[in-house]
Amino acid sequence: MRMVSAASSDDLAPHSLHRIQHSLCPQNAVSSPFCTSSGSMSSYTCATKIVVRLTHFGALLPPPSPLLLLCLLYTQIFAFVQSITTHKKLREMGYDVEIHLVDTEDGYTLALERVPHSRSNQIVGSPVLLLHGLFSNSLVFALNRTSLAYALIDAGHDVWLYNSRGAGLSREMTNEPLDRQSWEYSFHEMGVYDLAACVDYIANTSRKKVNIVGYSLGGTIALILLSERPQYNEKIATSVLMAPAVRMKNPKSPLNTELLDIFDFFPYTTNPDATLKSIRKYCENSEKALRNCRLFLNFVNGVETNMADEAVLNFLASFPQPVSSKTLKHYVQGLMMGDFRKYDYGTKVNIIRYNDTEPPAYNLSRITSSVFIVGSTTDSIVTIKDIKWLVSRLRNVVEVNSIKNVRFGHISYIADPSSKELVVDYILQKLNSTKEDKEEKSWLNPTSVLSAKTENDRDHKSNSKYHGAHETSSQPTIILKTRDGETRALSPNQSHQMSAFSKTRKETESSSVALKQKNILAKSLNVANGLSTVPTMTSSMCLIEDGHLTGDGILDYLTEQNDYLVIGCMGMQGVGKSTLMSKLCNPFDNKKEIFKVQNLDNIITSTHCTSTFNLYVSKNRIFFIDTPPLLSPSLMEKLIYQEAKKPPFSSGANQVFSGGSQITSGDFSSTENALEITSLQTAAFLLSVCHVVLIVQDWFYDPNLLRFLQTAEMLKPPMPTTSRNEELTEYFPHVVFVQNKAQYSDYTQNMISTMQDVYNQSFLRSRLQIQSGIGIAGGTVLNYLNSCSCGDPINLYVLPDLHLQARKDFVNGHPGFNYLMEKFKRDIYGIQKNPLTHAPLSEKNWFHYSSKVWDAIKSSSFFHEYDRLLSKLE
Repeated sequence: MRMVSAASSDDLAPHSLHRIQHSLCPQNAVSSPFCTSSGSMSSYTCATKIVVRLTHFGALLPPPSPLLLLCLLYTQIFAFVQSITTHKKLREMGYDVEIHLVDTEDGYTLALERVPHSRSNQIVGSPVLLLHGLFSNSLVFALNRTSLAYALIDAGHDVWLYNSRGAGLSREMTNEPLDRQSWEYSFHEMGVYDLAACVDYIANTSRKKVNIVGYSLGGTIALILLSERPQYNEKIATSVLMAPAVRMKNPKSPLNTELLDIFDFFPYTTNPDATLKSIRKYCENSEKALRNCRLFLNFVNGVETNMADEAVLNFLASFPQPVSSKTLKHYVQGLMMGDFRKYDYGTKVNIIRYNDTEPPAYNLSRITSSVFIVGSTTDSIVTIKDIKWLVSRLRNVVEVNSIKNVRFGHISYIADPSSKELVVDYILQKLNSTKEDKEEKSWLNPTSVLSAKTENDRDHKSNSKYHGAHETSSQPTIILKTRDGETRALSPNQSHQMSAFSKTRKETESSSVALKQKNILAKSLNVANGLSTVPTMTSSMCLIEDGHLTGDGILDYLTEQNDYLVIGCMGMQGVGKSTLMSKLCNPFDNKKEIFKVQNLDNIITSTHCTSTFNLYVSKNRIFFIDTPPLLSPSLMEKLIYQEAKKPPFSSGANQVFSGGSQITSGDFSSTENALEITSLQTAAFLLSVCHVVLIVQDWFYDPNLLRFLQTAEMLKPPMPTTSRNEELTEYFPHVVFVQNKAQYSDYTQNMISTMQDVYNQSFLRSRLQIQSGIGIAGGTVLNYLNSCSCGDPINLYVLPDLHLQARKDFVNGHPGFNYLMEKFKRDIYGIQKNPLTHAPLSEKNWFHYSSKVWDAIKSSSFFHEYDRLLSKLE
């Protein structure tokens, strides 16, 4: 991953610049000196003449269009004025601002600007996430004193401002900034990856429920998240959507149709800040220039805007932001199809991705959280007809606020002075009326800082992030922003773009000041949220060995917070448990093995690899537990070998250890029973301390494994909740069946339907949760595998052979391991976990509780009674 570096349009290859100019500038302007990248005529003269030509010839030429601005964007930049950013604007208004960096699942880094409280009250209120529109960033919510961000802050909300990938401060990418792979995303990825990461981060940092206010594109990605990952409906309290750009079948603005001509040329520059400075400087040049800029905004808005001059300049100082061509193409596809569908890759790729020739429509009926929608009858981009179409497909629309009898266009929601009365006050009213737990507003500290780093620390992170150099910080990086303009910090590659973050600051800073700042940040870490920085595990650690829960050093990696997820895994020998768990922990690094996996020697000698209970804690506070194989033949061989070597009249001193369990020949009636009961104790332990238990097998179906799981459920002893309260409670986790190394035939509708029927019938009377709303047959993984074709979905995932699909002659019959693994991981991470006990357990308390559970299982009489039963049946 790399931050977009500062550059000018000269960095573009000459042929690329020439192609851009021919596509974006009027034809006769390309042949004139007005649109050249060099020469004596400046970019401002070029823009002025083109604007004048298009605005003063009346009917002879088309009205002002986006082509004017886009021509300006690709001319050489000569501006040196200071750009306007959201955090600067907020600080100028007297607010304390934090910048939080959030890593997405697919490798992007997003910047969230946070104002946790108002200027007059240090109490942190309910969180509100503001989502901006296309071509813009978070500044659109802070253009003037009546803007939405200020109103929410002053009303006591904890305001978070989102910057989409590639825009504003969110410019850290997986590849080079002009590499096509860096821009291989549409608003679909913004919804399922970006917004999901932001909601999780805000929920972990401030409160459980997050309110969302989305404008245009922001409304689009909010609906995508809630429909594609319905578990997030539980994390979002209220969504207020202003002109959600979901379907634009009835546009009245020429802006939409002209997108078809320009979508191949984004991102438009390696240095968007310099371009935006140029635009602002041009608009400030004269009254005539400002009038031309206002004409352009009126054209985009569809109606004349009443924006103040300062608001016009502020808006054009951040508009347009870079955007991917795929995002624009996705919007154009929706415009042409008149529907809200996933990205259309073409017939061949659609069949691979969606198992259909056409992209599937987003299932908006899966959205269950409260939704408010704001629209305008004079909006020429998202019309009232489009909003009515959207409302007819949503199940939980609380109210639609239709703005009538007022000239109120698409930009008016965020920039027009009348928006204060028509939109802002309405949003405040709805958020306040649905605000939950008002009396709990003061439970959070005034400033929440989970991790703070100096610029040098951030440089080190940027250079080592994808080389396994994770030393500290269990949360995404947060850079603490002060109100002093001389001590602001940004990510390293942006720091040499803006003078406020230049090397001059580093050179003038004395060592004593740096030490003082470091001490202040250290104190902030210890205070905020009751959390301190904990080290990050680089590999798994032994949890249970030789029949005892050891956990040496594990407590050093645990905290006192109680927002975590425990995932356990069990299965027979050689089915791929450890490989699957390593992929869940670290899906992007194929070389790094969190858990030790079988090697060639293990396969040749038919021996098992995992011999102990191993625990790994990820930086996202997810606990992964890998266990020894169940009913392992190699373990049986060791046990028989030990029995053969035992001297006569021995009282059972010789022992064999199965993972964490201690097998003593004198404890059970036979070696076979000893092996089975030890495996049952392993299963009972996972069923007692995990939120999710993965049952991995590499063929369908093994009746012995199903019988074994039913027996483990029966023998699992109820656990006392605390040492003082000996009330017994029965807890049952989510159980997910994973068929690993699947073949082509396993992805047919008949096969999936058969699998689900067998599991449903086998666990008809079981209390294990096998229907948790996730699985391959839910219609969200593969379009043709749904409840209509396969029956009611259960927690079943079918994953292909990781090594087999690397062959070129291998026919998948599915989108591939990486795609299915990503879907599997998202569903597991987003599952609705159930409390292990009546009282919430912190991470450290969970460890002590696990020790208590393990002791109770080892001493339980149920297993000895079962041994006697087995001996009678032999």
